[in-house]
Amino acid sequence: RQSALRSRFIQHEGQARQVVDADIEVPLPCTDLSGEDSVRQQVVLQRAMQHIAQKPFDVESGPCWSVALFKCSAEEWVLLLTMHHIISDGWSVRVFFDELSAFYQDDQPDLANLPVNYTDYAHWQRQHFQGVWLQQQLEFWQQQVRDSEPLQLPLDYPRAATPSLQGAVYHHALASSLRKAVMHLAQEQESTLFMVLLAAFQVFLARQSGQEDFCIGSPVSGRQRAESHHLIGFFANTLALRARVRSDQSFLALLKTVRAHCVEAFSHPDLPFEMLVDALNMPRNTGQSPIFQVMFSVQNRQEEAALPEGLHWQPLSLDSHYAKFDLTLHISEQTDALAVSWEYATDLFTRRRIVTFAEQFERLLEQLLRQPTKALQALSWLSAEERVAYWQQAQGESRVLPAACVHELFEQQVVENSPATALVFGDQIYTYERLNQQANQWVYFLDQLGLASGDLLVICLPPGPEAILLMLACLKAGVVYSPVDYQTPAGRLSALLQQCQARVLVNSADVSLPDFAGQVVNPFKAQSDVLRQSVHNPLRKINPSDTALVIFTSGSSGQPKGVCCRHQGLVNLLDQFQQWQPLAPGDRGSVWTSLSFDVSVYEIFSVLTRGATLYPIAAEQRPLGQAFFDFLQSQQISSAYIPPFWLADFERWLLTVEPLNIRRLLVGVEPQGAGAQRAVML
Repeated sequence: RQSALRSRFIQHEGQARQVVDADIEVPLPCTDLSGEDSVRQQVVLQRAMQHIAQKPFDVESGPCWSVALFKCSAEEWVLLLTMHHIISDGWSVRVFFDELSAFYQDDQPDLANLPVNYTDYAHWQRQHFQGVWLQQQLEFWQQQVRDSEPLQLPLDYPRAATPSLQGAVYHHALASSLRKAVMHLAQEQESTLFMVLLAAFQVFLARQSGQEDFCIGSPVSGRQRAESHHLIGFFANTLALRARVRSDQSFLALLKTVRAHCVEAFSHPDLPFEMLVDALNMPRNTGQSPIFQVMFSVQNRQEEAALPEGLHWQPLSLDSHYAKFDLTLHISEQTDALAVSWEYATDLFTRRRIVTFAEQFERLLEQLLRQPTKALQALSWLSAEERVAYWQQAQGESRVLPAACVHELFEQQVVENSPATALVFGDQIYTYERLNQQANQWVYFLDQLGLASGDLLVICLPPGPEAILLMLACLKAGVVYSPVDYQTPAGRLSALLQQCQARVLVNSADVSLPDFAGQVVNPFKAQSDVLRQSVHNPLRKINPSDTALVIFTSGSSGQPKGVCCRHQGLVNLLDQFQQWQPLAPGDRGSVWTSLSFDVSVYEIFSVLTRGATLYPIAAEQRPLGQAFFDFLQSQQISSAYIPPFWLADFERWLLTVEPLNIRRLLVGVEPQGAGAQRAVML
């Protein structure tokens, strides 16, 4: 029935051509999850949705869409539909499910006739988009965006020359009272929900950027003709809406301007945005989208499809890990609220920044609706209490730290970012879920060794997955660990073991320790026993005041001394660095130092407690400055430690390469001169 669903696309003389097959077969794999608990079902479904959403289509062979079915129980099923944008848009998904619902009820449903198909629309578009009409459309839109400056929002990270497109989404809801107030003002001013919210968003962006003139992108359905309403296909387009916000005008005055501009813009919806970009011949900047950098969309409440009695359905949310633009605000009208989604580029913003944006936008919207005739410059998105709080923060008032242990911060990231990559070491890749599960298995293995809370275990391994798994396991088990350099001579190692009264040494090398009465474990030989253990988080009572690890001094002034580090001290350290320069999912942190050096604690846990990805340096690369610098560039490291004796070489090397992705650089622990400052500035 829908030609788009039977379409594929081939290359013909260097051009893409659409082929509509008479019939196609679309597999419907079915996975039975009814034997799993609800938590496991959600994990499997989220993984499946992420996997299917990222799996590329073979558009030449087709089909350009896929479905998969999951059975959660006898009465609860999940259908995953994935459609390539070349044959579909948001409207099309609604058409698909409306027709699926009709066929679900009747093998021969009474559906509206399709007087045209998508190929007819494509033919009409090619014939129509030329000559006088095309010139008029180009002139209109060129006038709309002429001399518009890029929007400069406050960023947490510098803009990279080539963005990674990595993103995240923050969801929240505006209260029912706000929805009613917006609808009331829209009706009163002969506007729409979209126009009122767009005007408010323009004020918000103007406040954040300090700019009064900029463009915002907004999608349109592209279905002006009634014949297209029941078709599946890609009709959508993007419009560049000019925002001109004067601080001395009222919100009602701005809304009047926005209304007039929207009416005019939406009467010229057909010119493909790509044609406008090409016609403007703008200098291309790979680090920034042309014309606009922020998108805005509103989805009005839709009538639910007619379903047979006893059948109910609801969409499942799938947060994208990509962001095409710096920021996208999507507002969806619900029965009693407004659902809000902030999609943002994690290259530019932290989650904390976006949460603040969301809170400030809601407060500003309340002010605009409450006092629409007041000058915009007189409105504030801060309450009296918040102004006092900001003032106190500026004065340096102390903050209350989270009462948590280090491993609990890590486990929080496991919950929030389970499928995200936690650790990469050569060809070994650990997701947060896998890293957590294997650390848990080590906990139960340590139990079998007879270790109890407060006992001490020495880790004598090079930086890598095994050492990090053991650190996490010790933290979870309440076992105190002491990291020792893996190249420590046997005599010194034996003395350290005696001094700290360690019960277990984990070491992958064959070393003779006749005076050590404890157990020696080779992590590689023990692996088969470890992997037989449970993967579930252990239930242990561990307090922030408990000792997490013991770090030994170098002993350069005498005998090495062990320094006990508590969980609360480590959390304090990690929190302070997060205040100075935040890390977030999508960031990458290197581990260069020896595990016996206290900086390694910062390198490892500042990354794993923030959902970022850890990249330990292989032992053979550590002594070589050039190899380490190349590693920072090739792996796009954003948080790193560099020893002070490499800074001069690092400065010279920076002059020969493209800018790095580093946003947090720790250098220590000696006084630094002008060369260090130049390297950091570069």
